Amino acid sequence: MVFYDTSKIEIGNYVYFAYGSWLSAGTGIVIDDEVQVGPYVVIASSNHIRENGSFRFGPKKGSAIHIGKGSWIGAHCILGAGTEMGPGSAIAANSFINSVIPSDVLAGGSPAKVIKHIEG
Repeated sequence: MVFYDTSKIEIGNYVYFAYGSWLSAGTGIVIDDEVQVGPYVVIASSNHIRENGSFRFGPKKGSAIHIGKGSWIGAHCILGAGTEMGPGSAIAANSFINSVIPSDVLAGGSPAKVIKHIEG
């Protein structure tokens, strides 16, 4: 696990992180209770903006990330700035998310889209 800007990361109870996850909270990350994070997941709430022809020293721009209670993030997913996952949602492996994912759905792809509603 790698954490950047830890003062801007809030993690609830009973959260599980698999091996190799990376969190960078330039503008904040909130992870509610009972969330599962698969291996090699990247959660980054900000990006560099290109300035004078270079991204290296460009300013950061971003939006906070919120992951709802009981959610599951599959292996090798990337959650970008502005991601909001509703409670009880699942994200398929190898997906990219930078939008709002409703509660109780399975979403996947790049960018992630709702695949189906999850019962139970």
